[in-house]
Amino acid sequence: MKIILYNSNSTKYDAELFHYEFYPSCKNKLESFIASYTSSSASSASSASSASSASSASSGENEIIIISQLPALFLLDLDKQGNIDRLPNVKYKILNQNISSRDFAEEIIKEKADLAVSFSAFYKPFDWQGIKDALIAKYLRQKNIKVITNSITCQNICFDKKLTSGFLASNNFTSPESLYVNHELFFAHKAKQDLVENVYAEDILEKVENLTFPIIIKDSCGLSSYGAEVLTTYKSAKAYLLSKKNNGDKIIQELIKGQHFGLEIYGSRGNYYISSPFMLSLNQYMITSPKQSIKAGPFNSEAYKIKELKSEIERLAELLDIDGIAQVDLVFDGSKWFIIEINPRLSGMTNLICSSCNKTYFDLIINAQVKDYYKNIREEKVFSIKLPLLDEKTKKELAALPFIKEINQTKNDGAKQKREEGYCDVIICEEGKSLKENLDYLKTSFKALIDENFYEKALLMLEKLK
Repeated sequence: MKIILYNSNSTKYDAELFHYEFYPSCKNKLESFIASYTSSSASSASSASSASSASSASSGENEIIIISQLPALFLLDLDKQGNIDRLPNVKYKILNQNISSRDFAEEIIKEKADLAVSFSAFYKPFDWQGIKDALIAKYLRQKNIKVITNSITCQNICFDKKLTSGFLASNNFTSPESLYVNHELFFAHKAKQDLVENVYAEDILEKVENLTFPIIIKDSCGLSSYGAEVLTTYKSAKAYLLSKKNNGDKIIQELIKGQHFGLEIYGSRGNYYISSPFMLSLNQYMITSPKQSIKAGPFNSEAYKIKELKSEIERLAELLDIDGIAQVDLVFDGSKWFIIEINPRLSGMTNLICSSCNKTYFDLIINAQVKDYYKNIREEKVFSIKLPLLDEKTKKELAALPFIKEINQTKNDGAKQKREEGYCDVIICEEGKSLKENLDYLKTSFKALIDENFYEKALLMLEKLK
């Protein structure tokens, strides 16, 4: 059977400036998947394959092809010149940066694929790559190629936070009170000379005044928590909305007081694996920072109403028709769960959750349509901590430690400010000793790496994980 792995990218990428380094590498993870992908899995994964394809699948002959645009996060390992670290038994086809969804699909169709699987990733400034991957899938299905990817409808609902809020409310999911602010209308009095008052802005400000503070204001189509503002009073919220910071459509939500978590969904309709929730640390602004967060889990205690949560997330997956992968941001206020955001793509949690499962994301996504595949998954305790950028010597020393599951580094050589230079995400397991003992070893042996504030936060989270 011929399997195409693909993802797209609409953002400029310069390999000399931006470096994504993974340990284990994407190549090693794909090699592990290929070795474990059984003939029975291959046969089940493509009910639309031809008799000859099914025959080759049953004999274990599977051909893997990667078709992507750089940097192909989660799929490829690149050096500073943009060269790919290749597997000899995998075909690679790298497409130009500017290519339409239809033309991208044609490149897949040329390969006469039996199954195409999208690995939608995240790139600034807009989290819309999954939409393009879904458009590609539409053309593939017209040619009767089986595809594992989230639908255009699902991607659009999750991309636009206004639509997300409406979807959650209309389907009776517990979520924060939300208010949408149309930028053009809010500042209409500046563009329309005939207006002597702005009724829309007056109405919005009155609604904001009636919200429970603190609140969070974020772009309606933004990525992660970039640009989000937490405001504690109506006066500060009004000042923000009337300022130049209000530079686009916004979503305003009541900031739910409680512990922040995230989880991931894998699979297809009727066959989902819903991970247990993983706790996320908060920064001084009371939000999760993608560059500074600590994550720990899985949390399985019924004090957190896990059965109730997973039942609701399965209902969410069915309604959105999740196909492949999605990540969900949550808050637990001590009595109930709130759904904050849904991201139908690979995420900053993916490597952590896969480490907990002792699976690769290739395993969990490509086997989405294999019946009962997820039934035997067992989760182990892991946590991740963000470190400063590491040199090669330190990375090798860390990688040699038995309790280090992964080291994933993002580096920007074009950064103008230190906070933009990048970070290193290290995933730690219980190999040999407890998570706390392994963390203490790192703190003692790599003193310059473990920030005291991060260490204290990690201890609090690990205590809750017991």
